[in-house]
Order: sequence, then C-alpha cells, then structure tokens
Amino acid sequence: MNAKAASCPRDWLQKEGNCYGYFDAKLSWDAAEKRRWRWADESTYNYKSWQVNQPDNYRNNEHCGELTNYSDFKLWNDNFCGNPNAYICKYQL
Repeated sequence: MNAKAASCPRDWLQKEGNCYGYFDAKLSWDAAEKRRWRWADESTYNYKSWQVNQPDNYRNNEHCGELTNYSDFKLWNDNFCGNPNAYICKYQL
C-alpha cells in the first residue's frame, strides 16, 4: 500500500500538487544535487524568471542557478556550481 501525504510539511510551500522547501544551509551545487536545470526527480523546470541577459554562462563556467538579493530573490542568475548557496527541494504530493 502506498500512502501519499495530503499536505506539505510545516514551512514548505504547496503549489500545483508539489511541495517546495527552502533550506538556507549553504552548500555547493554538487553537495546538494548533481543536476543541471532539472529538479532532482528528473522533471524539467517549467518556470523561468531569468535576470536580464541571463543565463550567460560567463567564461563557459556557469552551469547552476541561483536567486540573488539583487532581484529581491525573484529572478534567476546562472553561476559557478562550486559557490555555496541555499537550496530548494521539491516533491510531488
């Protein structure tokens, strides 16, 4: 028998049948997950909100995404994957 959660854990956001959790522990991308522009469940992202002229893959070395305070954490920027950042997790209800 497979039991599914009816709601998200406390402090997680529920949207369109998924739960999203924000974690402010700073980790490199590799430490958090080894994927590019995909959720860990292999689904592609269907929401894009890049900063102007992003992603630019500066010096061919920016393969991870981040939200920055420059945009009040609303717009994405691509950055070096070794930079430690907070991260978001997603799972389907």
